[in-house]
Parts: sequence; structure tokens; C-alpha cells
Amino acid sequence: MPATSYSNENSPPLMTYIRVIAAGRQIRKRSGRSGSGGDACRTEDLTMAISNELSYPRPLTAEEHDLIEAMLGALRSGVGRYIGQLEEAEVAGGCGCGCPSINFSAESTVTGTKPIPVILADAESPEGVPVGIILWARGGCLSGLEVHPWDGADVIRLPHADSLRNLRTVD
Repeated sequence: MPATSYSNENSPPLMTYIRVIAAGRQIRKRSGRSGSGGDACRTEDLTMAISNELSYPRPLTAEEHDLIEAMLGALRSGVGRYIGQLEEAEVAGGCGCGCPSINFSAESTVTGTKPIPVILADAESPEGVPVGIILWARGGCLSGLEVHPWDGADVIRLPHADSLRNLRTVD
């Protein structure tokens, strides 16, 4: 019997589904929820992981743009070269755990160089969770925005630019 293919040119590749399933497992692991059924993972967690996995490449959202611009604008010294990159930045991926961390496309970064943190900041997510933020660059080009909850919260949303505090560059 010949194998049946369930894929077409409009369907995400099989690896996308595998990453989404793995993201759901990671969410359950991080949140301390376990079990064999799908009910062990909150629906909104998996929905966020799926949406993170299937919506790339894409331009920066207004919220992402505003947050990065505020981080760069607050310091002014030594970070001006990155401001011009925001308009052309393309998001190539994000974290599978459901956090709002993003990576920029490989075309906009220099491969073969080590990513370095450009700016560190603290903020508060819309849920009231304290978060750390790291703006990364590679070879002089922005390469990612990392947002991590300090208290290990399950899922957070991107903090608003007006919640930024304690901004500092990495020397």
C-alpha cells in the first residue's frame, strides 16, 4: 500500500508540529504539571506555543518595537547604531515555552560570531511579574530579545516600555 502524504504546500512542515508538541511538554515541565493527558497543559499555554511556532518570519510587533526602542533610547551611549536596524528587523523565531523572547532573522545577523548582551533591564510584565530583559547582538546587528521571569512564572506577556527600569549596558 503506498504511503499517504497529508502535507501540502500550505501546511507547516512536520518539524513544526514536533516542535509544538515539544513546546507543550516543556510548558508542563516548567510549570510542574505532569501527566499523560493533554489536560495537564493549560490550553492557553499550548495555544501560545503553537502561535509562537507558526507565525514566523514576521516583522516586529508595535509592542516589541516600542520596548526595544525605549531600551536603546534610554541609554543613548554606544547603542545608536542599533536604532536604525529596528525598521528592517524580522523576527525569525521565539521561545517554545510561551515567553515573549524573540530571535531576529539570520540574514540580519553575522553568523559565526558569538552573540553578546547589549542592554540589560528589569521590568514588570502586564501580569505584574518581575522580569529581566536582555537585548542581544551578533556582529554589530541585533540578534534577539530575551524576556525571562525572575520568579519562574509559567507564561508572561511582553512588558510595556514604560515599566523598564535599571537599564544598563554590558561592558
